[in-house]
Amino acid sequence: MSSRNDTNDNGLQGSDSYVPLTTYAIHKSYGGWPNFMHCHGLKEWDLHDQDTAKRIVEGIKQDHREEWEEERRSMRRR
Repeated sequence: MSSRNDTNDNGLQGSDSYVPLTTYAIHKSYGGWPNFMHCHGLKEWDLHDQDTAKRIVEGIKQDHREEWEEERRSMRRR
């Protein structure tokens, strides 16, 4: 029995429904918010760095969506 419409490791699905990557999933993949900040050379206590981290997360989400859309286009060409 499969779960979540046969979602593969990068969160892309085999169905026509896009499931957005969550902020939680992104943070968790780095071991949490503090590690996410550290991996990007940002300081947790710096408000400017927090805003920068949020923009990075949004960029990751956008890239994930674009990757899914490209995969869908390539599947339709076959």
